[in-house]
Parts: sequence; structure tokens; C-alpha cells
Amino acid sequence: MTSLAVSPIAVQNFKFAQLSYGIYLEVVTAIQDFKPSDMKTTLAAIAFTAMIMMACGPSREVNVEMVNAQLVKVDTIYRSSDNPKQQLTWRDSDNIEYISIVSMNRSYPLGVVMSMLRPR
Repeated sequence: MTSLAVSPIAVQNFKFAQLSYGIYLEVVTAIQDFKPSDMKTTLAAIAFTAMIMMACGPSREVNVEMVNAQLVKVDTIYRSSDNPKQQLTWRDSDNIEYISIVSMNRSYPLGVVMSMLRPR
């Protein structure tokens, strides 16, 4: 007969898994016992709680500003052999260039002005 050494951590993990599965079965049974009206009320309460938690979270400010950039160059690029694209180069008043890639079926005249987002 061979003896098998089992670590205390493995035993603890096994007990935790059994406990978790038991809690899961109780929750599933409780959900199945709910009436549809109780289920709707519960879901509404969960949704309301989630909205409150999301609203109370830290707000993030967007640190960008809008600048007007003028189209200065249009190039044709071939990312794949069967689908050429236009690469548009825009320049703002601070001489910063922005690149955008668009399909070939639209035309953009040089000198047109468009708003761009720039980090502050």
C-alpha cells in the first residue's frame, strides 16, 4: 500500500471549492424559487446599485483641446495590394502634423480646415 502526502494548502483549497460549490447551488436554487415579479425587482435593485457605484467612482478629465488643422497633403498608400487608401496630412497653427487614413471614394480639397484633438 502506498501513502499519499497531501499538503494542507491542497486540503484547504479543496474545502474552499466544496464551500463555493455549495453556495453556488444555494444561489441557483434561490433564483429558481423567485417569481418573475420578484426577479424584476431584484434586477432593478442590482442595476440601480451598479449605477450608483459607477457614478460615485473617480471622474476622469479629458486633457485634450480642439485645434483647427488645415489639410496640406494627400497621398495614396497601399496597405494591401487590392485596397488603396488616402493618407491625409493636416497641420495646425503650431506646426504640428496630424495623419488620418480614409478610403479612396472620398475627395478632400487641399486647404480644407477640420478640428483635431491635441493633448494639453
